[in-house]
Amino acid sequence: MSIFDIFNFKKDFSAIFTPENFALIRAVAIEHIKKQAKEKAKAGEEKMDAVIEAVVEFLHKHIHSKNTIVQWIIDNILIKNIRLVIQSIYDDLKAVIRGL
Repeated sequence: MSIFDIFNFKKDFSAIFTPENFALIRAVAIEHIKKQAKEKAKAGEEKMDAVIEAVVEFLHKHIHSKNTIVQWIIDNILIKNIRLVIQSIYDDLKAVIRGL
């Protein structure tokens, strides 16, 4: 970690945590939830784990920062709590789509 990470934190954080990036994460989650809903062979927990795995893989590929503080937040807060985010998206979809 360099001293510049502290001074550039706000700028780097704002560049990563944008409404567009969250909309993209939501779109990826919805796509994988729908894909898993079509598979009848898996149990509910296995489907959720597959969705989480796909979203985390997307995050590792597309959402990263050179700022070590911002990257720590991504790794230790966003990714660690992605199950809660995915469950919330699933609950919203379930209210709209019957049989999900």
